[in-house]
Amino acid sequence: MTSHLVCTIITKNYLAYARALAISLAEHNPGLELYVLLADRNDGEIDPEQEPFHLIPLESLANQAAVQRMCFYYTPFELCCALRGLLHRYILDHTTAERWIFLDSDIYVCGSLEPVFEQLRSAAILLTPHNQTPPEIERANICEVHHLLQSGLYNAGFLGLRRCEITSRFLNWWHTRLSDFCFNDLEYQDSRGLFVDQLWLNLVPLYFPKVEFLQDLGCNLGHWNLWERPLSQTGPGLILAGGSILRFVHFSGWSFENPTKVSRYDDFYESTDQPVWAELGVNYQALLREQGYAELKHLSYGFARFVTGEPITLAMRRAYYDDLQAGRAIAQPFSQAQFFLSRTYEPGNNVRLLWREVAQLQQQVRELKTVEVQCQELQTQSQELQTQYQELADWAMALEAQCHRSEQALERSQQKYDQLMDSYSMRITAPLRSWKRQVRKLREGLPRLSKRLLKLGFIRIVLLLKLIPGMKRLLKDILRRFPKLESKLRSRLFSASLPLAHSSSMIPVDPVIPPELLHLTATARSVYAELKSAIEKHQKDE
Repeated sequence: MTSHLVCTIITKNYLAYARALAISLAEHNPGLELYVLLADRNDGEIDPEQEPFHLIPLESLANQAAVQRMCFYYTPFELCCALRGLLHRYILDHTTAERWIFLDSDIYVCGSLEPVFEQLRSAAILLTPHNQTPPEIERANICEVHHLLQSGLYNAGFLGLRRCEITSRFLNWWHTRLSDFCFNDLEYQDSRGLFVDQLWLNLVPLYFPKVEFLQDLGCNLGHWNLWERPLSQTGPGLILAGGSILRFVHFSGWSFENPTKVSRYDDFYESTDQPVWAELGVNYQALLREQGYAELKHLSYGFARFVTGEPITLAMRRAYYDDLQAGRAIAQPFSQAQFFLSRTYEPGNNVRLLWREVAQLQQQVRELKTVEVQCQELQTQSQELQTQYQELADWAMALEAQCHRSEQALERSQQKYDQLMDSYSMRITAPLRSWKRQVRKLREGLPRLSKRLLKLGFIRIVLLLKLIPGMKRLLKDILRRFPKLESKLRSRLFSASLPLAHSSSMIPVDPVIPPELLHLTATARSVYAELKSAIEKHQKDE
């Protein structure tokens, strides 16, 4: 059973802030639960099971007809403020909490909140004033005119409630006021003079009993009261605000990009004069970064466009509200883009609203021009890449063709080589090539070999040629084709008197023919006799 809890409201782009609030809350208040109302459409960007808080969908609130109307005629900031009454009604009806507090999502918890819940034992409604002491005249315009007289006595970034009949009556009254009158007129200088939900809190002490003020100087520290609550650090993690323990800081108007600056709403402070605040800002920035601030801040607002995609302008929102008040509003405005686009909008006494619309249109034109320039740059880069690609493709095709021609030439050379190796002439001249290789080896390895041994080699080769049938004729045919070779062989073999052609001068043959030579012709027997004589002579010389 939950006795007390904390709640807040966000749009999707403030998801990192809600996570940071949940983490800082759990660090200093273990077990204290955070409930977060999503005043936006959840198109799958948020998984409730993965978040460090309880997510309340917009569809879970009561009075859905009024909620849908508010989604159209209120801006995102106005909608988050207008739904606070319904959020508290949800806590009252759907939880068992006896006491709970509302904190803006841009609040950073630094200490225990137990003293706040303790004060709610007696108070039904707990408010926090912007400041508690009169400022110096130099700050009167900011602190009193702007903060108190124009924006309200109490800061709506905090509200404490206790479960009771007074709270129920307060929520009924507050919700009805916020449903129709929660506009940010201060920003647009509308003569109506509303400032979302905050000015309505001025009336609460008048209308309801048991309203108390949270006067702990360590609670809801912001740019509006920093001047009366000087910061000091007395130890690790212990910060004092005006002498009280700092419990939570409200970073209203704070910038993630400039974390040491107090607020864009107040130039009174210099970051060099507020070193403790600067350290808090840097720590808060680091926490937001860890929770995905850089990515989540770009999530688009779900009620910023019609269902057909056209943007909803501020003038369209205000015109729809005026139609509602006049009783002539159309149903389902998010589906009526053409109706709103075809209307003529009169600025009336709200000149700043008109100028805001013009500024928005100018910004859209600048964005379109920027996109157009980027598209042109991308188109140029695309053309350059296409040209480079075409050059590479042409080079690849030429290389492929060259490789194909080389393969064909290699294949033809291989075929010619195979044909040459299989030819009759290559087979016939194989002994000559072998002899040539042997002679080359002899010349390289035995340079001093005598010419007689070379002649002996010639004799043996010639003898072999003569002993093989048909070789003599073939040798003659080869020598006729190569006259220089024939002349060289004749000069080499002249001293051995080897007949290479038909001649009438034949060397006499021994009349006694050994039986083993009877099968030879006369010329073969003559060659044999010469060979035998040359071998014997060589042996004697050795």
